[in-house]
Amino acid sequence: MNQANSHVTLLVGPQTRLARALNNVVRTRRAAIAAAGVMAVPNRIATRTLRAVTAGDVTDDERRALLASALSLDDGRPVFLSAINLLGAPTAAYRQQELFPNAERMITDRATSLSKMISRVVVTVEPLHHFLLSLSSPTLHNRVATAPWEALYEISWSDLIAEICEAFPSSRVWVVTPEAAFVGAEMMLSEMLGAAATAIDPTILQRCHLTSEGKAALEKALASGKPRAEKLEGIIAAHRDTPDPGELETRMGIDKLTSTLLDQRFLEDLREIEALPRVRLF
Repeated sequence: MNQANSHVTLLVGPQTRLARALNNVVRTRRAAIAAAGVMAVPNRIATRTLRAVTAGDVTDDERRALLASALSLDDGRPVFLSAINLLGAPTAAYRQQELFPNAERMITDRATSLSKMISRVVVTVEPLHHFLLSLSSPTLHNRVATAPWEALYEISWSDLIAEICEAFPSSRVWVVTPEAAFVGAEMMLSEMLGAAATAIDPTILQRCHLTSEGKAALEKALASGKPRAEKLEGIIAAHRDTPDPGELETRMGIDKLTSTLLDQRFLEDLREIEALPRVRLF
């Protein structure tokens, strides 16, 4: 079976604040996106359908045919699949001292059927402690609290990205950081949704990373016209919504030193991600 659509984007997760904001865009603006010529499928439908259709004892060609039918992948329109739970549920984000330990199995089981249909895979990343705290899961937080700091420091986003690259060998892989999504919100939406991006308020991607003061600063900047990149960089640098140290320690046992080390580890990870083949880091 030939590739059904050369313009299928898969937002594979994980459930960072940015991924949740993108999924919310798809969920709430789906009709407007469709009117602009793009088929957008929110997480509840996309993840469930991908899991259901790619399960069972059928051939890869049969799976691809089922997927194309279920998700309208064969009608020529660009498609955006927001499957932010495909790597695993939020409560599985950290287990057995790994980041989504079952991700390789979960995506590999499905990638055989998907790899010839997906032109681009989008992954959102942020510092590990920012991500884990934002999930608001007591079960997950208790699990993290019992982990030694060395185990948390060894968690690698780049390892996860490498697994995704291996699972989708014919797809481009985009890795998006909070800063890039904030400064380049309009560009990101345009790249992912094409003409349908005009139906989306780009501040949805920006506000999820700002404090209350930052949101006010952004509104003020927008009131004077389209802010320059330097202005936006200054806003997120000054007003990024970062975890409260007390909350980090209370909920997950992560003290200030560990938090600093995890920030450093994230920067190291970004350099490793940037060096991966077929990966475009934003």
